[in-house]
Amino acid sequence: MPKEIKTDNGPAYISTAFVDFCNKWGITHKFGIPTIVKPQNLTWVVLDVHADMLNSTSSMAVPGSWFPDLYFDFCIMMDATISHKWVKQRPLYVCPGHKKDTAHHKKYWSCVSTGEISWDPPLKDDFITLKRTGENVICKRNQRGVYQNCNPVKISFTNQGKRYRGWQAGVTWGGRVYDNDGDPGNIFTIKLIQTPVKPPVLVAPKNTLTNRKMPPPQPSGTPEKSSPAPLVYSSSPSQSHPGNPLWDTVTATYQLLNSTNPNITTACWFCYNVQPPYYEALGTFCIYTCFSDVSFSTFYADHSGIVQDSMTKLKEGLNKHKKEREDQQGWFKSWYNLSPWLTTLLSALIGPLILLVLICTIGPCLFNSFSKFITSRMNSLQTLLL
Repeated sequence: MPKEIKTDNGPAYISTAFVDFCNKWGITHKFGIPTIVKPQNLTWVVLDVHADMLNSTSSMAVPGSWFPDLYFDFCIMMDATISHKWVKQRPLYVCPGHKKDTAHHKKYWSCVSTGEISWDPPLKDDFITLKRTGENVICKRNQRGVYQNCNPVKISFTNQGKRYRGWQAGVTWGGRVYDNDGDPGNIFTIKLIQTPVKPPVLVAPKNTLTNRKMPPPQPSGTPEKSSPAPLVYSSSPSQSHPGNPLWDTVTATYQLLNSTNPNITTACWFCYNVQPPYYEALGTFCIYTCFSDVSFSTFYADHSGIVQDSMTKLKEGLNKHKKEREDQQGWFKSWYNLSPWLTTLLSALIGPLILLVLICTIGPCLFNSFSKFITSRMNSLQTLLL
């Protein structure tokens, strides 16, 4: 018989039978290479005889280290004809179904291991204990006048239950109500569901901070045509910034946009907040106000590449696009670009001006008609008097 046994499994993977064997024969158990166990999504569920869920408790933990208290209503797992108010007034007891010498579905006194009882149960090494929660829950009637949901119980794991490693297969018990005329009850199952944690999906380019070399210039995404020479915004490889993480981030962002939506990179610029919370902005043919904040880093980009230049050149580029947009407008729309209050002024004056023109045009005609009417009436009055 050996005096010492060495295993490579961690404490969470040592069975109860192995521990009992070592204790019986006086064998020393030692652990070898420690096993690194990663946390997983653990869910403890309590199921009734129809596999309907009575309780569900979840958490992120290492398997074999998390054994929470489980709660459910004892009467819900029983037959629907059983009165909840009647169950509340009587003791409850549990018989384990994982022991070969017990029958959890029969009312044997020798099988009782735990429950809300006044006597000492014969079984002492069960995996769980079951007690009422102690809450003073009032049995209320539902719409049909039936009492329901007033028998909450709490299940706690014992030391034997915490060492047991077969929870994923499920362990079954029989729960009964003590009564002289018969002990009605049903079975319930406790099961552990383990789900590995999925690694996060990385969206950013992988070479953002690792590749310190400047990529080659990107080819033009627009067809060649006869046009004047471009402005000074185009960048050559000699203007790169090797070893600069911010520049690498801008380059990776530009490559991603240029490959997915080339129309955006025809003429755009990036504005980065280099202080927490590290905002990033993309501007296309718009005037932004990040020039006044020194905590922002601004980069201009077109199909020829990225260039970090002075604010003066960036403003020149924006003014150029603004002028091109104004040239495409009609002469009437261009009036509204001269001053922000011109639209309001014209709207306020155009009404009175139209009214004045109408008065000057139609006024003399109306005055002559009114004069003739008065003259004719006066002549008629004089004739009657004579």
